[in-house]
Amino acid sequence: MKTVRDMAKAELFEERLPILVDELIQKVGAFPDKSIISAYEAAPALNRLPDYVVAKVIEEIVVDTDK
Repeated sequence: MKTVRDMAKAELFEERLPILVDELIQKVGAFPDKSIISAYEAAPALNRLPDYVVAKVIEEIVVDTDK
């Protein structure tokens, strides 16, 4: 949230918004709190596996799209 707040303090022109979104995703990922990913990695469980896989795929798509 600190990263988002810091970025929001800067002057936001509509044409800069996609650039700022890309920067934010690169810094913190598609799931900024990493709750789904970190919860599964801390305590893998079969019932959490589908959510983990989806979260990892979304992160990969979002980050790869940025490159």
